[in-house]
Amino acid sequence: MQYFFSTVAFSRIVQICCGLFLVWVIACQQQSTVTQEEVDKPPSFGIVSGAVSDQQTEYPIPETTITHLDQTVTTDELGRYVLRQIPYGKNLLLFIQSIDYQSLELKFDLDQDYLPLNISLIRANDVEQEVNDYLTSLSNLVAGMKEVDKIESHFALGYLVSDDVVTQFGVGTGVIPADFAEVRPTFKKLFEVYDRLLFQFHDVKIQVDYARQASAVLSLDVISERGRRRKRQEIQVKAKIDFQKENGVWQAYFLRLFEVNINL
Repeated sequence: MQYFFSTVAFSRIVQICCGLFLVWVIACQQQSTVTQEEVDKPPSFGIVSGAVSDQQTEYPIPETTITHLDQTVTTDELGRYVLRQIPYGKNLLLFIQSIDYQSLELKFDLDQDYLPLNISLIRANDVEQEVNDYLTSLSNLVAGMKEVDKIESHFALGYLVSDDVVTQFGVGTGVIPADFAEVRPTFKKLFEVYDRLLFQFHDVKIQVDYARQASAVLSLDVISERGRRRKRQEIQVKAKIDFQKENGVWQAYFLRLFEVNINL
């Protein structure tokens, strides 16, 4: 009887051990399956977007290229960009380029569906000096009274003047072209009528938007002489000129006159 009890007890112990071993094997298989699924699971992706602006003025910078790996986008007129399908990761890299700005490499981490990322760039040019150089160049060309083509190149194709009364009065004097189509005939006629013509800019105050856009509030003295007696006429105006830089060249694209005085 004692022997029978011991055999039954031993058999029971063996069954329990086998059961525990089976449970352990199943658990290991399940754990192995979960790990494999994690390995096979594709990486998560997110969107990175924001705006690019001038570091000094915080003005948006259009036409800026932003590259991540093989994806490149260009900012719109408000400096905005969107990069899609960026895989999650650490120390990801953006390469930012914009004309007249220092190039920038920017590292970031991505572990979410959407990451707002605004970018500021440092100018590589001296806008104030370039606008002053523009005014000097235009003044010299007018004084030379010959190179109408070069004078025309100082105006953007979309150049216009304001439609307010003062500006239109200035246009009526014949020395201010109303739009781009009038630039060439206006200066050609001035060079035919006058023996001497000067554009003298002074009291120039420049407002920079970003590296390729600015405006200047200034005074302009238009001095002309003609005839044997050198009859002199002087027109004094106060104006605001808006400038833009295209293909490395500054051009006027909008003009408004605040005041016009004519001295005969």
